[in-house]
Amino acid sequence: IDSVLGKTEDEKKSKTTPSPTLVNILNPEGISEGDNGTGTLSFSVLLSRVLANDVTVTYRTASGTADSDVDFQSAESSFTIAAGQITADIDIEINADNVVEEDETFTVTLLSATGAALDDNEATGTILNDDSLNEPTISVANAELDEPDTAGQGSMTFTVSLSAASTIEVSVHYETVEV
Repeated sequence: IDSVLGKTEDEKKSKTTPSPTLVNILNPEGISEGDNGTGTLSFSVLLSRVLANDVTVTYRTASGTADSDVDFQSAESSFTIAAGQITADIDIEINADNVVEEDETFTVTLLSATGAALDDNEATGTILNDDSLNEPTISVANAELDEPDTAGQGSMTFTVSLSAASTIEVSVHYETVEV
């Protein structure tokens, strides 16, 4: 046994295999969809340590509640994190609209990595509805009642309308009041 280090000759000869460099993708903060044009949602990809070699990563988007090519531009591609660097971004284009809807999600999945190992390989992007100021209003049209039948019975039909279309279910509570 080595008197200074306290190791046997066999222990000195064994080599420790370094842990692999890991690739992770982070969930970004949500992005407001906007009313026209496009925006960009950036997903950060991180290495667990700096390397002396390039790392190439392939990825693909997938619809969740957001529809590809409607709410966001689908993508399947690759990128390189250059030697000496530790991060890169995947930029996904978000399409604006004026539709009142729930917040929507989609995923970016890292499919493979050359020069490192995948760890957390999926992240969720959230497209935040920003059309709440344009929420439709509800209106009720006046109705008239013809003379009731001989039994004193009659009915009225009230037309209820929205000022604009909505993809969110709209419900209305109502009651009748005798006047």
